[in-house]
Amino acid sequence: MGESTEQAFLSAIMNDRAAFDTVHRYIDKAGSKLFSDQKNRNVFEAIRSIAGNGDPVDLVSVMHHLRESKKLESSGGSAYVSGLYSSFVSAANTEYYARLLFEGHLRREIQLMSDFMTRSVAAKTDVFDVADIVMGKMQEALSGIAEDNVYRLETVLRGTVDDYKLAIDQGGLAGVSSGISRVDEYVGGWRPGDLIIVGARPGKGKTNVALKFAREGARNLPVLFISIEMQRSILGQRIVATEAGFDDVKLRTGRLSGDEEVSLLNTVDSLISGDGKRYFICDSSSLSIRDIEVLIRRMVREQGIKLVVIDYLQLVTPSSGAGNREQAVADISKRLKAAAKENNVPIIALAQVNRESAKAGDEPPKVHHLKESGQIEQDADVIILLHAFCDGQPGVVPAGYGEFSGQPAQGLLFMEIAKQRNGGQGWIFLNFEKSCGRLTQAKLDSRAMQSTGEGGSGSWEWESECGF
Repeated sequence: MGESTEQAFLSAIMNDRAAFDTVHRYIDKAGSKLFSDQKNRNVFEAIRSIAGNGDPVDLVSVMHHLRESKKLESSGGSAYVSGLYSSFVSAANTEYYARLLFEGHLRREIQLMSDFMTRSVAAKTDVFDVADIVMGKMQEALSGIAEDNVYRLETVLRGTVDDYKLAIDQGGLAGVSSGISRVDEYVGGWRPGDLIIVGARPGKGKTNVALKFAREGARNLPVLFISIEMQRSILGQRIVATEAGFDDVKLRTGRLSGDEEVSLLNTVDSLISGDGKRYFICDSSSLSIRDIEVLIRRMVREQGIKLVVIDYLQLVTPSSGAGNREQAVADISKRLKAAAKENNVPIIALAQVNRESAKAGDEPPKVHHLKESGQIEQDADVIILLHAFCDGQPGVVPAGYGEFSGQPAQGLLFMEIAKQRNGGQGWIFLNFEKSCGRLTQAKLDSRAMQSTGEGGSGSWEWESECGF
């Protein structure tokens, strides 16, 4: 089967240039490794070289190339190559042959990995290093052979109409609701395939905002919360405290009042029997970007996940050989964006801002303050930045923030839509009850008049009602 498949494939691509082009993704990924027989490898390399130069591929050109490279005899000789060419029947099954050859290539790669693992175990090599190498090799072998994402415009336009109807059905949302009406107005919900970055200095409410977004998503859809920073027990306590409205410190230390204990039990029962069934938490403290890719793919397939939240980006372990820290974070950012597109889910990733942002005093952080921000800024579809004026202590909101200027800053969280690939920027204030982690839209609300694209300035308009 293997030898005859190799011969049928070579016959097809030698006789039909279009057939060669249709299987480019297998050729680009595996090259001559598609073939187990060396003489077939030689013939294939000749065909690929000729086609790569833009010259016609036929029996004469292939024979000439093999003679010039002194590989004709090791390729089976003139009779063998002529037999390949003359045995051509049809190019209709070329892609099927290519897939069979690729499967054979994968089997050989798996066998090599199996031999490598056996030798490594015998040599008592660190098992985690071995697993990382094996997973990397297999992912490398599998990546890049997806179907070409080429669509007719008519197909794209029908999807546009479908998206519009969905937005109407969902009250103006094209994606998963954030649970904050102004944010939904700005971004239209978290869209499938988007990477959303939420950045702030340490202790400014990133995790609370992430839990808010995840909790809202889980009201209707399956959600995956990946926490590299906190244990699942702490997250559970925060979720319950926010839902019930009591101090999470009292919950952790067993100091709830009688009424609060009743509220605790009722809240837990409600979550267990309702939205908790759609809310998945992973709290591994040492996840690599490859682990996250595999986890997301599996959870989407098995649980139908529609939103992924990661706390936080800079704690993700980079792939081996990723280079310096900036290159490593850039690799993580690019692969998270790719994972969002591949799995057709929005991914919200929290991110730290660098120490330079603190030098600006009580000013909110900017996009360039994100740690190792260059690639993050490029990959993100939406960037949200958080800030607590006066560090959340007594004081007032400074000038420049409309009706909020001069208002007590304590208990307010500033949220800026600093970048949006498909919309404008703006900002809102949230009431932040830090003791229980509850976030609600502040009653005095302001927003920038929508600007197009990813930047630009606009005039300001003020509203006194939040519409929350």
